[in-house]
Amino acid sequence: MIPRSQRPGRLHPVRAIPLVLLLSCTVLACSPDRTGNEQGERDIRCRHTDSWSGSIAVGRGDTLSAPTTLPETGDSVPPVTPPPPVLDEVVVDVVDSARERVDYVFTGDGVIGWSARYVSQPLTYGDGHEVSVAGSCVLQVDFTLADVTATTYANPQRLTPLTTTITEVVTYPPHDGVVQSFVGLRDAEAAVTVDGTDGSVVVTTGG
Repeated sequence: MIPRSQRPGRLHPVRAIPLVLLLSCTVLACSPDRTGNEQGERDIRCRHTDSWSGSIAVGRGDTLSAPTTLPETGDSVPPVTPPPPVLDEVVVDVVDSARERVDYVFTGDGVIGWSARYVSQPLTYGDGHEVSVAGSCVLQVDFTLADVTATTYANPQRLTPLTTTITEVVTYPPHDGVVQSFVGLRDAEAAVTVDGTDGSVVVTTGG
């Protein structure tokens, strides 16, 4: 692992006000499936069809918090709407000569769902806008019941690290509680693994 100051790619935006989440969205079942798997939409297609999904606890994993002040006698208790966990950092690292990784780091308290899959045509959730991602192969990573920290997340954030297998990472602002990120891979034969741990989801190439 190389020092944080020498990491080749890094996105560390500033906190923004969390967006309203879609209440009907569940932690494990609302990952969008709008990309399709049409063949021939990229000149070189991904040679793999693996997919991954799961959930992670962020912070204490709490989904509710107590009010800071007690109501007066006879007053009703206002409903508590806790902020969702936020995607605080996207970091691209070189692990060793054979492996690279994208680390999605979350802060806050709560539980989020995540899923990842190879796609032939990367599209944004909601409006179906085609995403321009450098590389021969694209891995789409979705996070549900999540927000982001940013001041400029009206536009996608792009990381173009000086790495061998990862060409680009494009992360979009949340839509109905869904945060999307697209990982461009240089080689159509590139194989990845995706793991969720407490507070982060990690995409590793060559592993």
